[in-house]
Amino acid sequence: EIADGLILEAVYDRLLTTVKNRFEAMHTPPTPLAHLLLFWGSIQNRFNAFSLNPVEYASHVRVPTLMLHGALDERARISDAHAVYAALPGERKLVTFEGAGHQSCLDADSILWRNEISVFLGNRNR
Repeated sequence: EIADGLILEAVYDRLLTTVKNRFEAMHTPPTPLAHLLLFWGSIQNRFNAFSLNPVEYASHVRVPTLMLHGALDERARISDAHAVYAALPGERKLVTFEGAGHQSCLDADSILWRNEISVFLGNRNR
């Protein structure tokens, strides 16, 4: 059965991008360390971590999507969210939580979070 909608929070565009972001947040050069980490993780877990690409996956989403994202997120940057958002076909909405980093958007602004979730879920019940 297909879901009526999708709610995403703090999305990244590609695994390599988010690993690089984390190295930069630690004030560590992301290249070549991010590549080495993904390479080793791929071997350890027997899958190609470089192929994890939410931007590509987003193009296959066929249900309304609500994206919630912290404007100051250094791990999954707002530019990552915009890339995924742009790839989503159909009904979609991106809500930015000003002043929020890589944290629960509910914790960042519970009123905004509850309002957006309520409207989104309410629209699914029609």
